[in-house]
Amino acid sequence: MPDTKTVLTAEAPREPLHSNMRWIPGGVFWMGSNSHYREEAPEHRVRVDGFWMDYSPVTNADFQKFVAETGYLTFAEIPPNPADYPGALPEMLHSGRWSSLSLANA
Repeated sequence: MPDTKTVLTAEAPREPLHSNMRWIPGGVFWMGSNSHYREEAPEHRVRVDGFWMDYSPVTNADFQKFVAETGYLTFAEIPPNPADYPGALPEMLHSGRWSSLSLANA
C-alpha cells in the first residue's frame, strides 16, 4: 500500500501513443471479496498507476493487424520453459497456441 507521501495525479505524464487513447487516472480501491468465492479472498486495498486506454474497443481485425505488424505473441502462445515446471512431463508442456499442437496427439 502506498505511504502517505504518495501523490496520485489525474494528469497524464506524457502524450498517448495513438490519438484514440484516453488517460485513466490511477487510484486506490478495494479488490477481492471475503464474502463470495474463496479465490477472491482476502479483500485488500490495491494502488493502480494511471494508464492509457483505447477509447473504443480493439476489434479482432485491429488485433490481427497489430500481430502481423509486430510479431506479438500472447503469454498463452509462448512455449513453456521446462525449468519453470520441475517434474512436468516434457510431452505435456505446450503453449496455448492451437496451431502448435497436433490434434492427432490430443
